[in-house]
Amino acid sequence: MKRKFVLDENIITHAIKETNDPRYKASGKLIQILAENCYHQIALDGKLKKELKDWIETLQKDITALQHGSLKEKIPITSRVIPVIKNLLSKQGKVIFSSEPAPRFNGEQDYPEEDIYLARIAHHHRALLVSDDLGIMMADEAKHQSEITVLSSKEAIMYAKEKENE
Repeated sequence: MKRKFVLDENIITHAIKETNDPRYKASGKLIQILAENCYHQIALDGKLKKELKDWIETLQKDITALQHGSLKEKIPITSRVIPVIKNLLSKQGKVIFSSEPAPRFNGEQDYPEEDIYLARIAHHHRALLVSDDLGIMMADEAKHQSEITVLSSKEAIMYAKEKENE
């Protein structure tokens, strides 16, 4: 079954950070699977696209500063995942992009205010919302009202592995 995914920025952050935290490892694995499996798509609007782009640029600057020893706080990050993420977000037919914000829907008030736009994108495109954000995960209890499926990065891997014939 063809799936659509909306990725919270924290999935990108977790994929780039090098830690032993299972959420971080699952995020990296999810990004890799989505990049390799051409069948599934990523849904974005203008705001999410800008936030992901800005966040990747910030992380790239941190990596450069870390390499030159000018980063004050030692952040365990890796540059290996950034090209995979950029490729994933620029592949022809891989991204469903709408420059307009997704429309409102009943039940959106159950999501954290700063993440409502993610819920709107997922609802509008009938996509799986992937986040390791506790606020979004807690709002998942209200998904029966909004018809959104919220998954952790670890849970989303199962769906991302699906092939066309499954």
